Amino acid sequence: FKAVLRFLLNLISLPILTAYTLKFKPSVIYSNSSTTPIGIFLSIILRIPHIWHIRELGKLDYNLDYDFGKKYFYYFMRKSDAIISISQFVKDSLFKGDWKNITIINNAVYSKDNVESLNVSIENRKDKAFTFLIMSIVHPSKGIHDAIEALAKIKKDISDVMLIVCGEDEDNQYRNYLNDLIKNLDLVEQVSFRGFVDKPFEMYKIADAVLVCSRNEAWGRVAAEAMVSGKPVIGYN
Repeated sequence: FKAVLRFLLNLISLPILTAYTLKFKPSVIYSNSSTTPIGIFLSIILRIPHIWHIRELGKLDYNLDYDFGKKYFYYFMRKSDAIISISQFVKDSLFKGDWKNITIINNAVYSKDNVESLNVSIENRKDKAFTFLIMSIVHPSKGIHDAIEALAKIKKDISDVMLIVCGEDEDNQYRNYLNDLIKNLDLVEQVSFRGFVDKPFEMYKIADAVLVCSRNEAWGRVAAEAMVSGKPVIGYN
């Protein structure tokens, strides 16, 4: 039902976007996500080259199913002049068989400003709680509940420990579940949700270790950022 609604919304949007695109006269149309086909629709109508940047695993990371099935998804993928895969893992997971128009380009990890912020001396942390950091949206696929349950076990031996979670709430039901879990495990003082942060490298700077608890990641940017920051990473095997 939602797939049909999304398809109709795209059809309604097409005349407006087509008129704007004709006025703008681009040389190429670039779609920055696999979750919407509107770019390829425009490309076909206006006969303009199309590039598709694939950043998601779909079912493996966000439990997303393709509208109208995989055949529909792959039909339009093959219509693209080029496909950029964010990692080898994404390419191997989504594009099996003979695909000649795929290039793997990893994300950039840090900018000059981020590197300069890392050079700032880190304050003495001897009198502070050992701090674990999770940088991710609050979603079941990110495994934050595993980190909370592990923290409860650590607390039995080391009381001076904290977990900071930075990221937007993507699933209210899951966030409520996490809140209940924190209360039941007596971790209200140890777990802190900070929401979205504009300067993630500032958070890496105050952390002692970074956790990546998701079962699958399209690329794993957080692990790379943590290592650039000189922080140990505990990841899902």
